[in-house]
Amino acid sequence: MFDTLTPLAMTPTPELLDQIRAEEREIGRHRARQLELIRELSRRGGAGPSPSTLAAQLDIDPASARQLIDTARRTPELGRRFAELRNGTVSFDRTVALGALFAEGASEETMREAGGRDIAGIHKLRALTRRVRRRDERRAHAERQLRSWPSLDQSVGFIHAQLTGYDWTVVNRALDERADRLPTDRADSRDQRRADALVAIAQDWLDGSDGPSIETGPIVTVVVDAADAAATSCEAGVALTAGPRIGPDTLDRLLCEGSIELVVDSGSGRPLAVGPTTRTIPPKL
Repeated sequence: MFDTLTPLAMTPTPELLDQIRAEEREIGRHRARQLELIRELSRRGGAGPSPSTLAAQLDIDPASARQLIDTARRTPELGRRFAELRNGTVSFDRTVALGALFAEGASEETMREAGGRDIAGIHKLRALTRRVRRRDERRAHAERQLRSWPSLDQSVGFIHAQLTGYDWTVVNRALDERADRLPTDRADSRDQRRADALVAIAQDWLDGSDGPSIETGPIVTVVVDAADAAATSCEAGVALTAGPRIGPDTLDRLLCEGSIELVVDSGSGRPLAVGPTTRTIPPKL
């Protein structure tokens, strides 16, 4: 525990860090005890406390209450993760991240890999493991939005958008390619050039010089991990090059509307096959 007899101003920096780590181990032990108590409440009351109820009882943020409840469900009392939390070997945050990764259906190999990563790396593994289901993509499509509003003095304007992963990729590519064609000062940042590109695209449309076309669509590269895609009906292992992961709904849309170059990756980094750039459905159809 923290040594209250030695003034902090006289404590060397390495000792301060050691004491901070020791306190974090104590926090982990207390969290482990809380998980045990939450499990017992669940056994007595069926579903157990809700995040809002637990947050009110503990005077903590609802997100923290949900972490406690979810981790209590995902971390077996006799499991190694729980034992490590109880003896202070790992932090509560690491236990939460590993439990969430396991809940996404991560394989034993992925869980072993996560053991050697920092917490940010574990969250990244979880994002790559999580399946992109049709309902997720349809919800993202239903929640798409673009808001624009002026400042109070009407001197500047603001734009905020929420797009699906595929639409985000198309917009970013259009902005980057249009920005590269604009004459700009060398002092302009990339963000400034992209802002100019957005205005230029809008102006082109208003001038009638860049209307819609059905002859060509955006060419994107879909990278497919053969094993993951086959095992999950394309809910995992499918992504756009240098872009977001996509699911079966977006894949259907691309195969229907876009020009596709399909690269099948065995997982080793070397492609098994690269198909020609084609349109599945002719433009006239």
